[in-house]
Amino acid sequence: MIESLLVAAYRRTQATLLVEQLGMLVRGPNGPMLNPALKEERQQALLYDRLAQRVGLCLESRVRLRLMEIAGASMLSALAREAQENSAADLDDVVVIDGRVVVED
Repeated sequence: MIESLLVAAYRRTQATLLVEQLGMLVRGPNGPMLNPALKEERQQALLYDRLAQRVGLCLESRVRLRLMEIAGASMLSALAREAQENSAADLDDVVVIDGRVVVED
């Protein structure tokens, strides 16, 4: 994921340099046309932004990831509490008779 982020940044930089070097308009087969590097520049910028959000490089994504982490932690604690309550209830049915463990129904 990080490698893809770096590649997108590099490709965007290269496209930006081409636009700066050649300009917004280039000579096309039917006269002046928009520099094709503009489209690549935009696509790589969008890809970079999307990847940056996924790995938490922007504030919004860090907040979202932290909220997901908190929600996951609260779910884990709820599951642990429930497991502990269930195991405590199950122990009420367990009796030791003559050194043997017997589960009463």
